[in-house]
Amino acid sequence: MSGVATTTYDDTRYALVSSNEYNFLKEVAVRQALDYATPKQDLIKGVLRGLAVQAYHDVPPGSLYYNRSVEHHDYDPAKAKDLLQKAGFTMTNGVMTRGGQPLEVPIYTIPTSPTFVQVAEVLKDSWSRSGSRPRRRPWRRPLCSATPARSGTARTPR
Repeated sequence: MSGVATTTYDDTRYALVSSNEYNFLKEVAVRQALDYATPKQDLIKGVLRGLAVQAYHDVPPGSLYYNRSVEHHDYDPAKAKDLLQKAGFTMTNGVMTRGGQPLEVPIYTIPTSPTFVQVAEVLKDSWSRSGSRPRRRPWRRPLCSATPARSGTARTPR
């Protein structure tokens, strides 16, 4: 469009779920399996319309602190299933289970963001095919919060 300038910039966006909150996410093999079951390039090309770069850890590729030697887990659903089976999971009615417990994984998303919802749906579909039982949940915690002090000013939580 004439007279309109666009620009791009580096930005890192990710969501953090404490692995201590969810039984199986404490295990490296389970986290690696989910990483292998994530179609990152499909997300970048489809949902994000090519406006993203694949990162292999939480530091963006353009950063001075980016570590190029971090192990890369490209999309490989067979490898995801293999890792889960080696960790003692077996497929039962389409869901990986171990010790009678299904591999349930929360996917938090911001329900007011169409992009976040689309990413969550792709993850839910892909992870399901690898044997997990993902549950999409709305992110209800504030992204930034402060606790009011007695004097009426705000203080940052510790």
